Amino acid sequence: MNVRRATIDDYDALAELWREFDHEVPPPTHEGPNDLEKELAEIREILASDIAFVALDDEGTPVGFALARHRAPGFGTLIDLFVRQGERRSGIATELMREVLAAFREDGIDQLDLEVVAANTVARSLYQRWGLKDEVMIMTGRVADLEARLGRQEAS
Repeated sequence: MNVRRATIDDYDALAELWREFDHEVPPPTHEGPNDLEKELAEIREILASDIAFVALDDEGTPVGFALARHRAPGFGTLIDLFVRQGERRSGIATELMREVLAAFREDGIDQLDLEVVAANTVARSLYQRWGLKDEVMIMTGRVADLEARLGRQEAS
């Protein structure tokens, strides 16, 4: 396994991996479906100007990636971290994260955040083992369900 900086030449491979990620982990209900073109454009932007790493197996096939952005002076965001299912539990995510952390440190970033869907228990468990803590929780619900519970549902 080899982890290296990703370049714009890796776009197609990262886009393919991102599509796998998107099918595996649906977006939070409060955001609606992902806009594929917008997401792929963000990958291009990150490859061109922010922090991106790709993990390659022994044959040189991309099996994972990490994308991160500068958010504010001293602050960074891990945008995406994904490892193909058959390659998990082999240290690839940890190695990708080590590279992101080194890039952050090099850029003067000493605080990072990330978003993870509450239902993604595997990722949440990994992040907690790494020492990340829950700081903000987004609560979501359907308007009709809340109105019914609060006794103010309008007649249809």
